[in-house]
Amino acid sequence: MRVSVLGELRLTDDAGRTLDLGEGRRRRRNLRALICVLALEDRPVPSSRLKALLWDDPDRDHTSVLTNLVAQARRVLPPGRLVTETGTAGARLYRLARRAVDADDFVRDAERGDAARDRGRLATAAVHYRRAMAPWQGVSPDRTLHDLPDTEGARARVDPLRALRVRVAESLVAVQLDLGRQSPELVEEIGGHLAFDPANENLHRDRLVALYRLGRRTDALRAYRDAAAAIEAELGVPPGPALRRVHEQIAAGTLPPHAGEPDEPRARPVLRAGGLSYRGVTDYTLGGKDNTEAERAFVDKIIADTGTDATLITKDNRDCVLRMVRTLAGRGVRQFLDLGSGLPEQISPSVHQTARTAADEPPRVVYIDNDPVVAITSRAMYSGAGVAFHELDLMDVEAVLDAASRCLDFAEPIGLIAANSLQYVGDVDDDLGTGQVTELVTAYVDALVPGSYLAVTHITGDGIDPRLRRYIDSTEPGAALPQHLRTTGQIERLLVGLPLLPPGLTDVGAWRPERPFVRRDLRIIGGIGAKV
Repeated sequence: MRVSVLGELRLTDDAGRTLDLGEGRRRRRNLRALICVLALEDRPVPSSRLKALLWDDPDRDHTSVLTNLVAQARRVLPPGRLVTETGTAGARLYRLARRAVDADDFVRDAERGDAARDRGRLATAAVHYRRAMAPWQGVSPDRTLHDLPDTEGARARVDPLRALRVRVAESLVAVQLDLGRQSPELVEEIGGHLAFDPANENLHRDRLVALYRLGRRTDALRAYRDAAAAIEAELGVPPGPALRRVHEQIAAGTLPPHAGEPDEPRARPVLRAGGLSYRGVTDYTLGGKDNTEAERAFVDKIIADTGTDATLITKDNRDCVLRMVRTLAGRGVRQFLDLGSGLPEQISPSVHQTARTAADEPPRVVYIDNDPVVAITSRAMYSGAGVAFHELDLMDVEAVLDAASRCLDFAEPIGLIAANSLQYVGDVDDDLGTGQVTELVTAYVDALVPGSYLAVTHITGDGIDPRLRRYIDSTEPGAALPQHLRTTGQIERLLVGLPLLPPGLTDVGAWRPERPFVRRDLRIIGGIGAKV
């Protein structure tokens, strides 16, 4: 059961259905207050404390009223959710069992945002702050925590939540400015936050800065006038020195421009081996035309020297990825982040086309790749509402999250795809950089909400034709196209402990196959982990 208390009380069962509080024309204020205070108390609450939370008149005995409210609550809540326990000296204790509360999510995401910001991970902090603010969407200033009782005991819980909302709003705006995300949408967003706290000088200052950076100096000066009036009206004092200083700099045209990273950071150089590119070799094995004579000769030589069918594994992998996308779309995922997306012609249909046919609403998809050739083609082909491409290195988690969060809503489930891309990442050490890559994947997964998924496919050295190793094994000094042939155990670690959907981690041709499985001389295995 989910309990939403940040606005008006709303209860939903485990299937997502809204529970009827049985109010009819009469709003059951005391019943709502009881459920709200129990939701915010993550522990058994004695009846004496419940009375103090619900009523401010300690001289009056509310025992019978409380007993009646508990009985009403049992009738509207799912069975077994309002639990009565026996405490010391026979005291009666009450608690809500197996509940998720939006206020708890809000506090947890705010703390994660603070931690990321303290580490200098601004894009990750922005994701967490944005998610922290999500439960407040649609809540008007006069309806915040509306069904909590106005008592001294309840205010001890309500006031910190309201104060935290203000601080998180300030932090979210500040981080976006630090990232150089000034935009008309940010100016509008700041205005929405000011509706909750009209005299907030930090927000007023940041609105001036955003307007100035957008080239709207006159609007910024007008915004200062409005800010001064709002502060005077509510507090009876003029603006403070920090806000006045920004106004003076804007008036003089001396406010420094944003000096951070550009909107689209330059990707690291694409991995190459001699005259070969991984993209071109893959393209040739799939029958494409975006490859060089050297790349075609390399593939032909492997086939001639080993008689292998390893080149067929690329099509097996492509088909598996599309089956994974259909599976996630069937589970309600409407957003995808594809790390190392490759040439659009190599994945046909694409992730967003596949998700669109498997879902009842248009998906939102962000593609990431650091290959300039992929970038040119993808920008031409991946256009339209809800689809974006960014030329970035997947190892730069901050830049990827920053770019992806402009299209994807990280407060909703996301399907994170790393299809045959992690084998090129990590140092060549005794563990093939697996620990390093596990930390990388964890940073991405930490930014996802429960209900999200991680889909991974990865080449493995387990059970491959030994003759292939000298061509592709990163531990072989003369390998022409080196990549990490990790073991099944190492690849499983890259799924960072997430429970796997059936059939688990297996050959891509055997992952929910649509045709008979054929084992290849070169193996790629894959699986999907669920963030629960």
